[in-house]
Amino acid sequence: MPRRERGDWKAPPGDKLAAAFLEKQEVMDCHDLIDAVDDAVALGEDEAMLPVAFLARVIPDLDPLDYPHLRELWNQLCDEQGAPERKLAPLPKRQPPPKAVEHSFKVGKPIHYKQHSDESEEGGPF
Repeated sequence: MPRRERGDWKAPPGDKLAAAFLEKQEVMDCHDLIDAVDDAVALGEDEAMLPVAFLARVIPDLDPLDYPHLRELWNQLCDEQGAPERKLAPLPKRQPPPKAVEHSFKVGKPIHYKQHSDESEEGGPF
């Protein structure tokens, strides 16, 4: 999976899938949105002009309780209002993408096969 650095997303070296993903317009729109927010935060701004291309696609799918901090706020409010039965389970922690697995194995002696020839009396290669 791509890793984000300020102002750029970079695919791990040799990861063609991640590189192709980063070239998609939707990903570039997301990148623009995040950069606009980062710039506003860095300047201490309370508001930001945001590119809407990405937001227009994702806002219909957003649920405030999909954000861990808002889910915690909901659960806190449930406790304060005497409604613990309405609390929601915490969201699972995001797991980092799996790393490439390297396999190591010992190499033994090479296997030698008999060569089949017309002169062989055995009739087969083994």
